[in-house]
Amino acid sequence: AYLFLPGCRLAGSCPEQTTALYSFLRDRLEGGVGLWIRCCGAPADWAGREEELRHETAKIAEEWKSMGSPIVVAACTSCLALFPRETPSIKTVSLWEILDGAELPEGFRPLERNLAVADPCTAAHSPEVGAAVRRVASRAGVRFQEPSLSGEFSFCCGFGGLQESANPTLAALSAKTRGEESSLDFLVYCAMCRNLFAQAGKPAVHLLDILFPQGDEDPAGRPAIG
Repeated sequence: AYLFLPGCRLAGSCPEQTTALYSFLRDRLEGGVGLWIRCCGAPADWAGREEELRHETAKIAEEWKSMGSPIVVAACTSCLALFPRETPSIKTVSLWEILDGAELPEGFRPLERNLAVADPCTAAHSPEVGAAVRRVASRAGVRFQEPSLSGEFSFCCGFGGLQESANPTLAALSAKTRGEESSLDFLVYCAMCRNLFAQAGKPAVHLLDILFPQGDEDPAGRPAIG
């Protein structure tokens, strides 16, 4: 009935948390939950490769139909932005809205300090996702503040538009500038943002690090993934 799509970065950046999250969804959602490890096609879109994007989205639609046309539970706001536009037949729902309507996993562990919520730029037009994230974080005991630019005014961490690939220097500057919005460590819900901030030396905690903690080390110090 459901198909969990972590996005191309989450499973690689947080494999243990992704595995725990998948088990959690299988326990909570009725009708069975599949796992879809693939790219949504956003990089082709950002690169202006329209023919490649059409080719990729056709493959996505074919794979989805072969699995019984399930509801796609997407963790990434870039995926959530692209699917309705390019593959409108695929029904999608945000992972964070699913978690918002469920009991929290046992063993969640909030940090004993304030954090600043850093919304991904692709969440700017999805206020319901940002609101769900904040409700989940509050229920998990997270103390957080809003940086000067958040919600619809969020700007890119340096990954969007393939900035990191096309102009790494500018991408690093984007991440550094974004990180300077707050002296607090960031609370993020985008794996790409988390990676760019870590590369720029800005401590950032992914919300899944709090919901599905792995070990006793401070998750803000987790290194970036190459």
